[in-house]
Amino acid sequence: MMGMGRGMPPPPMGMHPLMMGPPGHPMHGPPGHPPFHGLPPPHGMHPMSPQGSNIPPSQMQQGAASDKAVKTLFKSKDFPALGEDAKTEDDEEESKEEYSREDEDDVEFISPPVVAKVIFNNPDPSAQPINASHVASSLMPPRDICYIVHSMLRPLQSLDRYNDDYYHWSFVDRKSRNMLMLGGMGPKAIPNPVWKEVKVLAKERETKYREAVESRAKDWAEEKKSLGRTVKTNVNRPKALLTTPVMNKEKVADAQANTGGESKVESDYEIEQQRNRVQMWKARVAIDKGYTAFLSLAELRRLIQSNSGAPQLVNDLMSDVKSNVDLMHASFGISVKMDSDGNRKTEVDKNRLGSTLSLPKGRELCARAIEGGILPHQSACEMLPLALFNIFSRSLPPPRDGAAQPTADGEERLLRALTGLVLTIQPSVEPTVLCRSLDMTISIGSAGNLSHITGSRVRMELLHSILSRGKVVCNDAFSDVWAEKEKTFMQILSKQGGK
Repeated sequence: MMGMGRGMPPPPMGMHPLMMGPPGHPMHGPPGHPPFHGLPPPHGMHPMSPQGSNIPPSQMQQGAASDKAVKTLFKSKDFPALGEDAKTEDDEEESKEEYSREDEDDVEFISPPVVAKVIFNNPDPSAQPINASHVASSLMPPRDICYIVHSMLRPLQSLDRYNDDYYHWSFVDRKSRNMLMLGGMGPKAIPNPVWKEVKVLAKERETKYREAVESRAKDWAEEKKSLGRTVKTNVNRPKALLTTPVMNKEKVADAQANTGGESKVESDYEIEQQRNRVQMWKARVAIDKGYTAFLSLAELRRLIQSNSGAPQLVNDLMSDVKSNVDLMHASFGISVKMDSDGNRKTEVDKNRLGSTLSLPKGRELCARAIEGGILPHQSACEMLPLALFNIFSRSLPPPRDGAAQPTADGEERLLRALTGLVLTIQPSVEPTVLCRSLDMTISIGSAGNLSHITGSRVRMELLHSILSRGKVVCNDAFSDVWAEKEKTFMQILSKQGGK
């Protein structure tokens, strides 16, 4: 027996210390059996497991290999079903080949599953709506795809198709009318303009949408702590790209009061440049108002034509027609007044008309107003002599590359529009207007500038139309006056030709 002073001996190999009782009294049964008393072995550890033994890993692997060999010693073919013979290796190979051939035959006859492909190619406005799940993709969720599609299709959801697609419908109308003149199909159906209430509603909807977009962009910028927001382009409110100086009367007065030699010349030059700049911007403002009135009158005319059967609606639109006609008259310097007898008297401001026609856009506006019949006939006739003088008194521009007869931008179209006005039979130009037009031509020829007219074919066509139409219109009381004016012009023409 061991003494009290000595320690306990170590537990036997492969035995946990908790499985030991007092010295000499182990609390376990024979090897391979669970203990009779005391705590069970730790979880996951068996008394005969490798974790609780000192068996080398190589012997453990050899033992596992021998167990595997024992398991693969017998195969399923060695135990056939009752009443059948055991299969040999040849039979097994044949059965494998037949099985593979059957699989191949089955694969040949199996068709791939048919996947329904959704094609979005129905442009009919009355087509059924598309479910958002059908447009899902692996890169974007349906919500983002729908947002992008709706943003792209939003311009097509218009309340005022005539104004939103004005240039497209104008091209379609002009093309269909040309095809009709050539013997083709008739004009296509063009949408009619909408009433003022619908325009107000469309404007409110657009304003609300813009405010919502800007609000979301602002919230996103504050949340993400971004440095700024990108300003999107608004076609209804273009960004100003020009910075114009503010006019100051004190500087002009100081410049005029300066009596120095060189400084006075510089100040006069600056004053002249400033005056020309002011005149140019006045002309631009007048042309802009004229274009606004022109488009409004074209829309009102179409709206009146589409509602010709409703006199009350037409009468409601006449006030808008009158206000827009006054705006167009002001852009060309035309004023209509009533004399003491109650007759309408039309006057034209020569300087205002010359300022408008000095710019290409002003000449285009005048030509379009005359061609489309937007400008009243009486106003166009009163404007003819001064417009003719303004064009004929200018020298021809230098020749361009490939252009035999140079003309200023918009001048050719204006001259052809005036030629059409002169040759129109009903309503016809008054004899007094033709006489005044010829007087303007004579004054230009007397100043020695007849080459300004004869150097351009389009200008000569306008002059020829005045001379030919004057012989027909100016009869009776105006026949002698016209003959005298025509004789004077022919004398000037012969003198200029002789030089």
